[in-house]
Amino acid sequence: MMLRSDNERVGIERFLALMPARYIISLTPERVSGDYALWREVTEKGFGFRVKEDPAGTAEIIVGAWDRPGLFSRIVGVLSSLGMNIYRARAYTGSGGIVIDKIQITNWGDICWDGLCQDLEGRLRRRYAEAKERSGADLAFRRSGL
Repeated sequence: MMLRSDNERVGIERFLALMPARYIISLTPERVSGDYALWREVTEKGFGFRVKEDPAGTAEIIVGAWDRPGLFSRIVGVLSSLGMNIYRARAYTGSGGIVIDKIQITNWGDICWDGLCQDLEGRLRRRYAEAKERSGADLAFRRSGL
């Protein structure tokens, strides 16, 4: 993995120190670098979203947020309501309260339409806001020390 600066190296080390061991051993350095960028987005904005499309017509939906009760089921519910076939889902919860959910979709190429990513991000952000509202103040942020 090519690092741009000492600050980035230190940031990635800090990020990895928060993540569970199974996260560290299951991802490539390139994926970790992408998730580090997502983690930074979560620490700055409270929510992060990515879609990694594959030429074979599949995709990986990646959601980063401060963990909330029921958040994962809300995310999966949104994807299912849009007719997405979920092949595999992995949730990685860091010790600072951040969660990175990675969900593999098998029929992305069949259902993808112009504007889907923006629509999906909007729906997921709304569901996250609902979960956040129901769980009260953002305690995970305070626990993280950021």
